[in-house]
Amino acid sequence: MTRKTLIFVLLFLFATIPVYAQSNEDGYVEVYDLQLDKITKTIPVSEEILTKAERYLTNIDELYKKFKPMPQKGKLIRIPFNSSIHIKNKWVTSSIQEVIFIIPENDSSLLLVFDEEKTPFFFTFTENIDELLAEIDDTAE
Repeated sequence: MTRKTLIFVLLFLFATIPVYAQSNEDGYVEVYDLQLDKITKTIPVSEEILTKAERYLTNIDELYKKFKPMPQKGKLIRIPFNSSIHIKNKWVTSSIQEVIFIIPENDSSLLLVFDEEKTPFFFTFTENIDELLAEIDDTAE
């Protein structure tokens, strides 16, 4: 076998082997500080947090329309779901695996979800984020 053929076969094999990400499959909420550029808190997902996160998804009111949704300062809170959650509104109909809350220091909070094709959708919502933040802050690491 020539070197090119061997490389092609190896690349093909690696491309067809399923990849399983270990990023957050264990069911942990991650709080990421944008200024520090690191995860500052990791806690197990609780039923209370999942219930609150699902409630925010039902209170989506608008697609975020500004050019730059990611702030310089603030937090991201990533909440994985135990199983896919179906979301349906006038902007997206999809099953999602997680929701990411974008909480800027001086602006309204946003939701980030990825559809099945990994397309990002940024949404505004009507529910106050303080209840979720209190639940996460009250949970010990």
